[in-house]
Amino acid sequence: MNHLGKDGIDWGLIASVMEGRTSRQCRERFFNHVDESVNKRPWADEEDRIIITCHADMGTARGPVRRAPLPCVLA
Repeated sequence: MNHLGKDGIDWGLIASVMEGRTSRQCRERFFNHVDESVNKRPWADEEDRIIITCHADMGTARGPVRRAPLPCVLA
């Protein structure tokens, strides 16, 4: 049976050939460290401003952050 993640990748199959690694570890390793599309440059001042502004507007609740648009970004 195929157990594809939301991203369409069978991380369980990949983990099955990686001794001592879980599907979650493989997925997180890819998305956080291996994926070349991830921006690993230092944070820009504008990015810091957006995060600080949004945090001040919405706090630490994750729900509101997921729902776009973010009015704090447009300020």
